[in-house]
Amino acid sequence: MAHTARNIAVTLPAGTGGTLSAFVVGKDGAVLETAPFADGRAILQTGKDTLKGARLFIGPPFPKDFPASAIDAYALADAGAQQVSVNFTDNHEIAIRRLPGDIIIIPPFHFCDVVGNVTNTVTLDGKATTGPVCKAKVHICTVDWYFRWPIWLRPVIQENLLDQLKDHVVALTPSIPIPPPEKINRQLRSLARTTNRASAASKPIQAATGLKPLPSHVQQDILSATPDTIHEIVYNHADILFPYFCWWPVFWSWFYRVTERTVATTDCNGHFDGGLLFFGPQPVENIYVWVEALIGGVWTTVYRPPFPCATHWDYSCNTDIDINLTNPSLPPCNCEGQASDGTVWFTAIGNYGIALDIQQSDTAKSLGRNTLGCTNLYDGNQLCPFGATLDLGLAFGSILPPAAYYRWKYTLAYDSGLNPLTGQTPQYLTPSIARPYLWQKSDGTWQTGAINLQATDAGGTVAYSIPNFDVTSYPGVPATAEWVSFNFVSAYLDSNSIPNGYVARFELELLNMDSAGLFEVVSVPDHTFQVSINTDVSGGYGGSTDAPAAYLTADPSTSGNALALSVLVRVDNAPITIQLNPATLAGSGVTGPNPCGFLQYTDTTQEVILSFQASEPFGFATFGFSVSKGNVGVILDANGYVFQSPSPFILSAGTYTSSGETVGDLLGSCTRAAFAENLTVYHLATNGSSPLWETFAPPYYGSTAAAFALTNT
Repeated sequence: MAHTARNIAVTLPAGTGGTLSAFVVGKDGAVLETAPFADGRAILQTGKDTLKGARLFIGPPFPKDFPASAIDAYALADAGAQQVSVNFTDNHEIAIRRLPGDIIIIPPFHFCDVVGNVTNTVTLDGKATTGPVCKAKVHICTVDWYFRWPIWLRPVIQENLLDQLKDHVVALTPSIPIPPPEKINRQLRSLARTTNRASAASKPIQAATGLKPLPSHVQQDILSATPDTIHEIVYNHADILFPYFCWWPVFWSWFYRVTERTVATTDCNGHFDGGLLFFGPQPVENIYVWVEALIGGVWTTVYRPPFPCATHWDYSCNTDIDINLTNPSLPPCNCEGQASDGTVWFTAIGNYGIALDIQQSDTAKSLGRNTLGCTNLYDGNQLCPFGATLDLGLAFGSILPPAAYYRWKYTLAYDSGLNPLTGQTPQYLTPSIARPYLWQKSDGTWQTGAINLQATDAGGTVAYSIPNFDVTSYPGVPATAEWVSFNFVSAYLDSNSIPNGYVARFELELLNMDSAGLFEVVSVPDHTFQVSINTDVSGGYGGSTDAPAAYLTADPSTSGNALALSVLVRVDNAPITIQLNPATLAGSGVTGPNPCGFLQYTDTTQEVILSFQASEPFGFATFGFSVSKGNVGVILDANGYVFQSPSPFILSAGTYTSSGETVGDLLGSCTRAAFAENLTVYHLATNGSSPLWETFAPPYYGSTAAAFALTNT
């Protein structure tokens, strides 16, 4: 009679608490099966004969975010799992009589963001030009020493390779090159390994022309090594040996364990971000990255340096890893999107100011303020107006709309008090517009060109030709050329030409020429006009969607048709006001300047009057104010919008005055002290690509400081 294979039960000691699982691990360290414990029992499907040749680990379950493909014996050890003996009872069970004392029931774990930037320098129009590498694959790996793991998980170096290593040590001469200082990862100069050994920061890599002979004790250890002892020797001398191993790649895989954890993709700025989950209380990991890019339709490795010297030892999470390439085959970054056939897509004002984020309702309010024409791009309360130069981005599909030309115009729609305006004359935007393209020359360098889009009708009116989807269709354009990007700046305007605080209606019209050779507006189906879904440029703005009714100028004569795409935009380039007023003591009679900065108090209950001005004519600004004492640091701070009164300040006519701050509040345990006041005001205006205060200059930014001292003598 044939015997039916039976499942194997694993039982835990009575009273075992916590959530645990059983892991069956093969000889190669791979996990063959995972079974959770319930009421102290886990049921394994693995057969008894297989179990006899496998290892059994007991440990905590892995978080759902941890990739199943990464769970192996190494990960189990990191998570605090422990190997237990596989001894079968008469009932064909595996009874665990005693759990190892160092099993971690609830393992600490942390997330680590591995971030960085990839750039490339090419010759463009005869000049070295550095730009981002977009849509590249960044392979993020962790690096371990095999010596950290149980001996059965370490590769046993072959005798002939060990002999080669000994030969390399004996043959070391100054003629063997080492990486020049600029090629060696800066972190290696202050190497702090995960062991308790002293940091190698005090032993900087020498900028020599060759590798020097190893110290005699290191030579002796290696020359006397056996396959059983070489792992420990290399590990113990790691701080000395790793620059040598940069040039001995044949030995890497025997001592270093490199595990790919994730693949991140660079965005339009060349930035990448890969989140990794690690076990352990401290985010201390060794990170190595390599990069692939799409060249000629083929994924090609463009960066893969020797990992011992390019490993970021003890990587500090969320610290940029900057990779700078000089690969002439990598074209300048082109983050592709794709407009639907027969449509025109308004991508954004600037890089990110998409239409859907610009308020079109004149009744919408946030924090009690009307947000008409403002964006939430850099302010969650949608209180960012627009300023400086406004670039208007468009993209067209491969099949063009039923028109040959386009143009932008604006009309003043509301004054600074948000009163509707009527009878305003439209202003047409007529700057010179040329759409750029590029191609690679036979010598590997890159060249740019541009297609002039400006056109005029028989009456001299300016409009712009809708560009062909394929740039090579234009005469004289090389067959390998392509547009620099899927969208382009279709018009631009210095918004200082619009009165501060006003709301302008920007309209995009599609045109044809009539029989007299004059431009005429074409009525098109509503869906012809598209707007961006989100601000993620690296993802092509998430694609496009039909412009909602609030963003269209409807054709009154044809239902479902529009005469223009319409966007209300509030403009504000008004300067901020910033001023620190002298600190005073209530009742002292001193209200003017205090050139010496001393305030003499008679009672610690006296009120200290702090005062400053922070304003913007239409309230589109924020401020930050702080008081620091001696070397203690900040003891008082207040911040917010310039129309708010954060404690302990009261706002009146643009001036903030403190209330209730006494001498004792500021002095604390001191009897006299010196104080520094710092005030910064930030305009909320944006050009759609960045906050304008980031110019760190007027009229959008101001910063000032002052000092005073309190004394009783």
